[in-house]
Amino acid sequence: MAFDGEPIIVPRKENRNVVIMSESEYKELDKLRRNAEYLKMLDESDRQMREGKVIVKTTAELEAMAEE
Repeated sequence: MAFDGEPIIVPRKENRNVVIMSESEYKELDKLRRNAEYLKMLDESDRQMREGKVIVKTTAELEAMAEE
């Protein structure tokens, strides 16, 4: 059933159930989770930028940091 895209719920004690799904479905869900985390990070960066919470560095300063 899991290979056909239907998740299988395995009931456990104390409502600690386990879900079995195909690897391809798991990978798709994991990709969606990572994308959501990335978008959240971008939103936070955008908010900080709009609030003026930025640090400005010259190219020379960045190059010096890279050499450290």
